[in-house]
Amino acid sequence: MTDKEIEENPVNIKSLVRRIESNSNHPDPFKRLSSVLCFNKIFAVLREFDPLVDRFCLEICYSVLQSLKMCYDQLE
Repeated sequence: MTDKEIEENPVNIKSLVRRIESNSNHPDPFKRLSSVLCFNKIFAVLREFDPLVDRFCLEICYSVLQSLKMCYDQLE
């Protein structure tokens, strides 16, 4: 796929973001960890495309922060 196709139709990226969101809200701490690790791997690719950053940055940040909140709540 070309850069333009990725920007116009980011289906694969959208699928990854949905999986990250799903795992980051999971009760199992290892699945939450896997979502953060997945985000860490795809971040290098996402940051190269400004339209993808604009589109998915807030969603991913929310998911990661939600996961951290769940971890903190679990420690109490």
